[in-house]
Amino acid sequence: GKAPRKAALKPKKTKNLGAHFVKDLNFPDDSVVAPGQVIEKEWLIKNSGEVSWPKDTKLVSIEGSTFGVDVTVEIKELVQVGDIYKLRVRLVAPTKTGKHTAKFMLSSNGQTFGHKYWVNVCVSKFPNKTQLMELAKEFVSDPSVVGILQSELPFILKDLRNGKK
Repeated sequence: GKAPRKAALKPKKTKNLGAHFVKDLNFPDDSVVAPGQVIEKEWLIKNSGEVSWPKDTKLVSIEGSTFGVDVTVEIKELVQVGDIYKLRVRLVAPTKTGKHTAKFMLSSNGQTFGHKYWVNVCVSKFPNKTQLMELAKEFVSDPSVVGILQSELPFILKDLRNGKK
């Protein structure tokens, strides 16, 4: 006769980790950035899984990135099921002009999970209006610059009006 078969041990079902894209908070796709510009990209994401994200959860770069490949961000707080989390990553735009993409996923215990998150930027040497305003504010906020501008600006404007550069 045959030996009785032992009941196979059922593997313990692991609860699924999940992460869902909710929305971009800044730097929408194809934002124009300057070469080497610091980009603080933010997304709202939701824990769509069956458990809280483990302590070792981090944002990691995935295949297909043309910049930000060495960047990881640790998720330092407890994100429970259903929680909305503001995910932030600090990147430096490439110096090469053109379109660039940084792609990321959440990872725990070496396994990625959830949606993919990305930053698509267009690096341009010519600043757009917003960048010019930012540069001007940064420039003018320097006290030493203010003094020079107050004394020199009338002459600069007069020269510009007269066609001199």
